[in-house]
Amino acid sequence: MRWWLNTDHKAFAVDNSSVNGGMDFSALPPDIWMVQWTDGRGEIEHQTLDGENLNGLRENFVDVIPYAPYFKQFLSLLPGLTLDQAKKIQIELINTIFDSKRQMPFHYVVATGDFWWDASDTSMAAASLSGVQNATAKVDEIAAKLNALVADINSRINDANNNVVITNGNSSVSTAFIGAVNGIVNEINNQIVVQGSTLTYHVNETMLGLYQSAGGIGGNNNLNNKLRTGFVTGLDTDIAHTTATFSYVDGIAPGTYASINYLNGISWDPIGGVVQANVQWIPIGATAPVDVATDEQQAILSGISERTNELNLIRNQKNAAVNALTTIASVIAYDVTTGWPPYTPPPGFQLWQPMSAAEIGSSMVFVGTGDASGGGVPEAPSDDVTYGRRNQVWNPALAKSGDVLDGGSF
Repeated sequence: MRWWLNTDHKAFAVDNSSVNGGMDFSALPPDIWMVQWTDGRGEIEHQTLDGENLNGLRENFVDVIPYAPYFKQFLSLLPGLTLDQAKKIQIELINTIFDSKRQMPFHYVVATGDFWWDASDTSMAAASLSGVQNATAKVDEIAAKLNALVADINSRINDANNNVVITNGNSSVSTAFIGAVNGIVNEINNQIVVQGSTLTYHVNETMLGLYQSAGGIGGNNNLNNKLRTGFVTGLDTDIAHTTATFSYVDGIAPGTYASINYLNGISWDPIGGVVQANVQWIPIGATAPVDVATDEQQAILSGISERTNELNLIRNQKNAAVNALTTIASVIAYDVTTGWPPYTPPPGFQLWQPMSAAEIGSSMVFVGTGDASGGGVPEAPSDDVTYGRRNQVWNPALAKSGDVLDGGSF
């Protein structure tokens, strides 16, 4: 938002629109000649009591609240004003007040003393930089450890692949494993296959046998022969022989195989938290930095953040209220200055001095001394002669009106 006012011409301008004449600036101090606001910061140019521009140098201010009433005058005098335009001006004014208030100095007592802290965006960025650097260093440390861990895991996987699985569809395992498998195979062959085959032969030949056949090992002394000849009504046919057979199980062919080494556990150093360290911040008005502990840093930054959240809520409520209005008159009448929390500046804080006696929330301007003993610019002589500054001294000059060029010398 950009705007300016000029008390001589009773003019007020916002963006490229202006009202020339008709503005009432009687509530401003009489030495104000021009006020200009650009990109979040204002400048004031002063004049002498008889209406002359003082010296062209400007002083700063950061809060537009004392000038909010003049926006109402401006909107009321501006021809062709639309509802959307009126809302835009009021909302921009609300947002400007929010931006200035959230960056006011913040009070917090630390172990090294009772201080006020700069809450401007520039200082907040610098204050949080050390924490960001510490966090970045910790992330880099974690990344390095994870990279080393992944490399170690991949190495172990490769070891397992080289010692257990061979390419081209062939498999190879350790000699110890082969021996164990072959032992199981031998046990199956000797204790199941051989014994099962012997049992089958014994049942078929010795026990069942054949009717009237001495070909079996038991001769005629077998079940089929006895059952068919020893009774009047015996079996019509022989009891069928079992058809069960047993086959040898092949073991793993012997050969030279790679051995598998024992896998050791992965070494790991615990990762610590982000480094917590004191920093040195410069309080408002201090000539040297002071130590601020980590918990104090967090408290200051959190306090500023909470204040910003509170102000942001008020801003959003006010913007919503303006947007809900349906007439130009109601938008102009809306008071953008009420409802903001009160604010007390640091003791002796002179850089942004209140423009009026109202509770802080009004604008603050740089105030210099008016006498030579105080280090400022001394007043011009009071002898009914117009003076101007040249080479750091007051010199007689031609007034803008009232003086006559008569060929004399000053």
